[in-house]
This record gives sequence, C-alpha cells and structure tokens, in this order.
Amino acid sequence: MIIREKDFVGIKQLLQFKVIDDSLDLAKKLIDIGTNKNLTQVYPPAYDLGLMMLYRLKSWKEIAVLYAKRGDFLRMVEFAVSNRVTRIMRLSDLNSMIEKHYSQFSSAKKIRERRLLNRRLKTIKLVDEKEKVKNVRHKSLFIY
Repeated sequence: MIIREKDFVGIKQLLQFKVIDDSLDLAKKLIDIGTNKNLTQVYPPAYDLGLMMLYRLKSWKEIAVLYAKRGDFLRMVEFAVSNRVTRIMRLSDLNSMIEKHYSQFSSAKKIRERRLLNRRLKTIKLVDEKEKVKNVRHKSLFIY
C-alpha cells in the first residue's frame, strides 16, 4: 500500500527501523522503483535500499544478475567469483547482453574493457572445465 501511495520516505523509515522484514520480492520492487524510467516518479535511493536488502538476504545470484542488467559486467564477474556464485545465467545470454551493451560504445576505454571481460570469461570457462574433470559435482559459474 505504501508503495502504491509512493510514500518513499515512509518506506525508507519502515525499513530503517526494521518494521518491514527483508524479502526478495520487496528488494526487487525497490530496485525497480529506483531504476525504472517508466514509472511516473522514480526514487533513486530505492535502488540502494533494494541492493542492501539483497546483501542482507545473501541473494548473491540476484545481485550478480543485477550488475549484469546494469551493464557492469566486470563487477558482476568479479562479484560472482569472490562469492562463489554458481549457475548465474546462460553464458550465451550473457554474451548477448555484453554485445548489445558494448555495441553502443566506440571509445578506447570501452574496447579495452570488453577485451578484458572476454579474456576473463574465457579463463573462467577453462577453469570450470578443468574443475569438472576433477570433480563431477563441481558447479560452474555459468550455464554452458
């Protein structure tokens, strides 16, 4: 109800004083409110509130996917590796997202970033393949 009324300050206070419990659905809604340009009123701090809620819930996979959706692919990969997130998404889907994102840039910095990302993904895939040979129960970072 508070979200429908767009009382974002009230939501922030209820979360701050732990009147409302953390939940995955609420975190996703807050992130949507903080980023969705289609809403009549966007409340940017809602994104941070939702992201912090995901951290408290230890929803590592959702956080990794969120970074990918925002185009922060290097951060997503490093976050996933450091938190041992497995089976984030299909590698082919990630590659499509990367292609779409980087096709709009031609700066040298973005080209270097894309090359670095491609090398990192290839390395991860090789490591996953080697680990799979050693350990049948190994869970890959991505779905191949």
